[in-house]
Formats: sequence, structure tokens, C-alpha cells
Amino acid sequence: MNLKGGVGKTTLTTNLATCFAHAGYKVCIGDIDNSQLNSKKWKTQRGDTTPEIQVFGVSGYKSQTGFSPEEGKELAHTVKSLSKDYEIVILDGAPVFEELATWMILISDIVICPIQTSALDVWTMRNIKQKIDQLAIMGSAKEVFVLLNFYNSQRRLDKDIEQALTDLGMRIFKSRLSNRVAYKEAIIDGLGVVETKDRKAAEEMQALFEEIKAIISQN
Repeated sequence: MNLKGGVGKTTLTTNLATCFAHAGYKVCIGDIDNSQLNSKKWKTQRGDTTPEIQVFGVSGYKSQTGFSPEEGKELAHTVKSLSKDYEIVILDGAPVFEELATWMILISDIVICPIQTSALDVWTMRNIKQKIDQLAIMGSAKEVFVLLNFYNSQRRLDKDIEQALTDLGMRIFKSRLSNRVAYKEAIIDGLGVVETKDRKAAEEMQALFEEIKAIISQN
């Protein structure tokens, strides 16, 4: 989850779903973005020879001015129903309202925040961290992790951003995703990078998947 666009949320969602599917999990994607539905578009490009990954529109928000408690309860009910049929439910999309972001956190077991290594993303994470801390005080503590996306270990800025997030008290995945063409090409073809010939992209995504799977097993 990230309140900011362009950080790779759909790319991460579709690739993780593909990893879970290939590992034998029954997985689905819940697309919360009524205006874009990018995961659903990805699904339409997916071939019959790849593992099945269902994508559902789940947000239910009807207004362009706010997200009501009733809509939040409806979202929670929808995701709970999906969790009865699927081992893994991954939510995708940019929460267009603060209230929707809160509900996404509340109904999730693990919250993953992909970011680009920029000051804008750090400022956004401060807002998310504040929201997470408020929910924890209210008794709804969640496992929240930051994923450094488009990462370049040779850039000083990337390391400075990583330190800023650490100072903020955010937990950061050991795995990082680089800025690779394979991710963009895979989306177009309805694939995950583990289903492509780009071994470096597949290896870094597989490493992230293994890290997430280990976290899930501890819950």
C-alpha cells in the first residue's frame, strides 16, 4: 500500500501473486481502484498455460468525495469472504481516500509499502507511519514492511533514503527490486517475471517472495 502513485503497487501485486501461484497456493487479487482496475487489465492478458490467478474488484466505494464506514464494512466483508476460498488474498490499488487506506490496513494481516527512493516517498511514509501508530494505540497493530523499489545500490541517494526510513522506525525488506525492463514487459503480457527469461528479475522477485512467505509462516 502507498498513498502515492507510480511506486509499483500493481507490478508488485501481480508478481507476488504469480510467485504464490507457482508455489501451489490458491491466490487471488482484490483490486480496490475503481477508476483504473490495473490488475484486472493484467488478468485479461494472462494466457491459459499459466497458473490461475483470479482478480476481483473489491473496493465498493460509490462516491468521489469520501469513503463511508458502511463501505468499509462492505470491503471487510468482501475480503473475508474471499479468504474463505483463497489461501492468499492480495489487495492492489491506490487508496483514493484516507478512510479507505485505514480500512485496507485494518483488514490486512501484512501491509507492504513499495516506494521509490525519493524524498516524496519518505514524506508519504511518514503519513502512513502515523496512521499505523494510531491504529496500534487503538489495539490494531499490524505487520508493516517497506519495499525499496527501482533500487540502485550504487546511488548514494538510495542509501540515504534507506537510512531515513530506518530512522523513521520502518521495517525494510532485505530484498530490493531493481528498475528492470522485464517488469514492464511482464505486465503487458499478463505474466510475472518468474515466468519470463530474465533470470535476474526472477531471482530478486523470488527472494522477496521467500522473505514474505517466511513472515507469513510466523503469524
